[in-house]
Amino acid sequence: MPDRNQQERELAKAVKKHLDQAHLKPLICILHGDQYQCHVEFLDRLIDSSFFEQTGLCSSDEGIRRKPIEWPNDLDRNKMKDLEYWLCNDLAKKFLNHNNSTKEEINQFFCQSPSPALINIQLLTENWQKQGDILNELLSFWHNWPKLTSGNKIIIFLLVKYQTGKKSSSQKFVFTRFFGFLINYFKCKNCQSKNKKIQAELEKLSKENFQQFSGLSGIVLPQLTGIAQSDVYNWVARDDVKKAFGEKIAEDSIMAKIDEIFQNHPSDTIPMRDLAQELTKLLKDFTVNYN
Repeated sequence: MPDRNQQERELAKAVKKHLDQAHLKPLICILHGDQYQCHVEFLDRLIDSSFFEQTGLCSSDEGIRRKPIEWPNDLDRNKMKDLEYWLCNDLAKKFLNHNNSTKEEINQFFCQSPSPALINIQLLTENWQKQGDILNELLSFWHNWPKLTSGNKIIIFLLVKYQTGKKSSSQKFVFTRFFGFLINYFKCKNCQSKNKKIQAELEKLSKENFQQFSGLSGIVLPQLTGIAQSDVYNWVARDDVKKAFGEKIAEDSIMAKIDEIFQNHPSDTIPMRDLAQELTKLLKDFTVNYN
């Protein structure tokens, strides 16, 4: 995965600080970027590359137990007091294989488990639009989590995805396309406005170092952005990537194809999802042609 080194460095610092200070509450990591930046794949790479073993969060024998927790999209903003029930219910299903457990019962399971837990929750722009101040509600939930025993660790990844509101239109009739354009335009404007407010909220949280939630350690990682051409060059030069393409393939040949990818793109950077599709296709093409 090209150019996610900044996020990995900051995350490594946060994990080390969390371990050094022997926190008895979960570590909160907020990863944010637009919906095309492959948040989940970033986590996949961290686990596949043994990142958490290298940072001391877990040993190679223990590993780390990762479970995605579903955000209750249907929960009305006037019923956010029910959030604890919804989250505990899903945590119990994912970790204990049954429902209706309390925070204390779930925490007892975490304290007795030899492996750290990694929990990821996806939050979209539309969740803020429909449900209001969801970040404070979610952080309050973990702030009020029972204390862990020494040596037990939970790391929470909040994957904040900024929706752009953009959709491709293939409607047949001009009349339909026109009104589709208008609807899409105002949807984009609404998303952009809300995204700016979310970004300001995260910036404030980062500057204040989660002070409002004393005892809870956390970090807002640098925003995931599109990938520049120079970063892809650096990625191709890595030994593991050269091996994936095949040692017989000249690096210049790969670079030339990457030049074409960026020349055909309208901006200087490419969203990670689009770039991943292009690089996957490129790898397949080279594999077929040179084998």
